[in-house]
Order: sequence, then structure tokens, then C-alpha cells
Amino acid sequence: AVYTQITDIENELNGLMTYDRALLKVDAKRITAAHRALYDPPPVVRTVLATSQRTPHTWRYTTKTPGKDWHRPGYDDSAWKTGPAGFGQYDVPTNIVPPRTKWTSSDIWIRRSFDLSDTDLVSPHFLIHHDEDAEVYVNGRLAVKLPHHNPFYTLVPLDKDTLRTLKTKANCMAVHCRNTNRPQYIDVGIVDILPPRAKDGPVE
Repeated sequence: AVYTQITDIENELNGLMTYDRALLKVDAKRITAAHRALYDPPPVVRTVLATSQRTPHTWRYTTKTPGKDWHRPGYDDSAWKTGPAGFGQYDVPTNIVPPRTKWTSSDIWIRRSFDLSDTDLVSPHFLIHHDEDAEVYVNGRLAVKLPHHNPFYTLVPLDKDTLRTLKTKANCMAVHCRNTNRPQYIDVGIVDILPPRAKDGPVE
């Protein structure tokens, strides 16, 4: 339903309330929550594992099909190359940050080890720019599959099972990205979304 005014009028029934103001036609709590999401202060975004948007971060990578355990902690990736993310074509017009490591083949596999100061995260999300299909593994577990492409950095929630795999030391993130049509790009990190404290009472 679409509501365009506070109350119904004599020849239109598209108000939030009836003509006589006797009935509120929407759920007041849901409407209040929706309005607060639009007008309250924005959530705080805390970086857990930084992307290379501002500062380059080094990954191990290969464009040759690796062994079947390539995504697991402890896999020997010493023969892989090293380079900073993002990986991709240098002539991509939509990137906020141009690729720092050139990738022109159809597939790339990247790995990165990281530590955490703590694992008590409120609402963790991947912050990922993928072009095209991407698979993200955390500590050996497939955390998310993202088909097609997204030419900008996007938030993707971590599920509870993935969150439970995180530890303070020696975590492993592994990503496979496949591209069938230029442009191409891959970079990923983790952020924690801390919502602002909700206010009491109705929205004025």
C-alpha cells in the first residue's frame, strides 16, 4: 500500500488514518522503526579486516587452478604470488580505487591470514567489491557465494556459523573470483555495524 497523506479525504482512501481519525491503518511500531532508520544518526561502521580502498593490503594469489584444499587454513600457498588488493583490470571506469594488482585471466584465487583483537562482533558484514562471481571462505567454511557482479563495495552479512569460526589468532580468508567479461575486480574485508541507540517514544 502507498499512503500519501495523514488521513483519508472525501474522495481518496490513501491516508495513514481514516477520514474521522478513528483508525490508524498501519502498525505504529513498524512505521516508527522505518522512520528512525531514515532519520536517526547513521550506524557506526567499525573496521575489522580492512579492504584496500584506502590502504593497500597484501594477499597471496594465483590464476592457476590450485589444489582442492586451497581454501583451508594450513594450505601451503608459498608458491603463490603476493600482491595488494584490489585485483583486476586497470581500465575499469567504475572503481572507486583502481586495481593495485593486475588480473586479466578468467579466474583468480586469493588468500589472506589475519588476527582479531576480539571476536565479540555485533553485526559483522563482508565489505566486498566483486566482478564477477565470488566465493568467500572463512577458516575453511564457505561463507557466501555472490553471483554476477557488483561494481561498488557492498555490505554482505556474515552468518552465525561463519561468525563462530572466527578466533583471535591465525584466521584465514580465501576467495575465488571468476570473470567472463571485462571489467573485473575483487577485494574484500570485514566490518562490524554498530547501530545507534534507539530512542523511546514515537517519531515526531
